[in-house]
Amino acid sequence: MVLVKAIVLLSPLLFQANALEAPIEGYGVEELEWEVEVFPNDFQSFNGTVQQVHKQVHQLNPRWLAERSPEKTSGSTRDRRVILTEEEEWKEIWKTYHRFELDTGIKWKNLVCAPGPNNWEPVSAQYANDHIFEDLEHLYGLGREMDLVSKAKTGRVPGNGPGPGNCGRVACTFNTAIWWCNDNKEAYQLRSWLDIVQGAVRVIKGCRVRTVDEYGQKYFKSGGQQFAMDNWNVVVRRDETDC
Repeated sequence: MVLVKAIVLLSPLLFQANALEAPIEGYGVEELEWEVEVFPNDFQSFNGTVQQVHKQVHQLNPRWLAERSPEKTSGSTRDRRVILTEEEEWKEIWKTYHRFELDTGIKWKNLVCAPGPNNWEPVSAQYANDHIFEDLEHLYGLGREMDLVSKAKTGRVPGNGPGPGNCGRVACTFNTAIWWCNDNKEAYQLRSWLDIVQGAVRVIKGCRVRTVDEYGQKYFKSGGQQFAMDNWNVVVRRDETDC
């Protein structure tokens, strides 16, 4: 009965994937598949972004998310009256993000910052409650859990269809999205969802710029595309489609 419910939940997402536009012109869209331990020793497959997966699993097991909520990060605690240089301010902000910065052994190459050739709009990367932080927190938490079980079981790693130019939207919260794209000619699997987290973190750190909002307040934003040596890449950008 549980498996039937899972299939019903997935069906609307299949139509949604067809409506998505890839972050790069001419690229295709692949709906990503996740395998999650919904109940003890009960692994089920789900499609969509990490947020959509959380929602589907929660419908099957309402206690699942509460039992696995990642640690909340309070972010910088500095006195806001102290005037910092741009570099000092970024170091304070990075205290919020640094726990996502892991060495997963991926060899990286070039980084292209927004707007870039595809005219991407960057996203806010200033506070612990920014949506890009929420995307990373969701993905990091689920990725760590899936890594623990994948040592003994197969099929719990990110997979993307044949490329070149095939993308899947991994996370999306209030117009802030993380994509990963496969440029290999055959289907490709990463070793861990945390590899995607690392690509996104490199974009946030390497493409940050400080700008001014409509109220005259300075803040950091970031966006772009980080390429890996193994012919795949991660994109961080604003996305207004079903997000």
